[in-house]
Amino acid sequence: AGSAASPPSAPVAACPKHAVEPDCRFRGAAALQAAIDATPDGGTLVIRSGEYVAEGTRSTAFQDATLPSFLTISGRVITIRADEGAVLVGNPKAPSTAMTLVNADAAISGLEIRGFTYASDEDALYDGHGIFAIDSRMTIDRVRLTRISKMAVSARGDSQLIARHVTISDSHVGFWLRESSYARISHAT
Repeated sequence: AGSAASPPSAPVAACPKHAVEPDCRFRGAAALQAAIDATPDGGTLVIRSGEYVAEGTRSTAFQDATLPSFLTISGRVITIRADEGAVLVGNPKAPSTAMTLVNADAAISGLEIRGFTYASDEDALYDGHGIFAIDSRMTIDRVRLTRISKMAVSARGDSQLIARHVTISDSHVGFWLRESSYARISHAT
């Protein structure tokens, strides 16, 4: 007799600080990284509508630079599904990259990322980026990136990017790929 496959886990939900939804164990911007960490490998994180101003960073070393990132996904498979009106907002008092993926496989949909900036335009910190993937697979769908000081979407190392219905405005560079990374982009503005 074979064993039955385990049912998929319920999505993890993250909400704004003062939200009243009963399914939200993680509330406020500071809890978003904890929500990512608590989402099981292969699971789904739902980000409820609201603004999440960047608080704190996690640093990732890459080549001769460091990425201080508001959110980091490392070594796992995750789906991030944002409700309409869910926005990651940069904090000018604490420059960072919005989200870094390292050896990850992530599908991100419905999210808006806005106002991420840098402390210095030429240094060994990769702050001021939108989404930065290193040796990762990433699918972004219906994602809006606005006022990103450096690159809105970066794929480095051996990354694979699929971007659909992505809007990038008032940013330094839209898509930036290096090393052996590649992208399939459709319906982008």
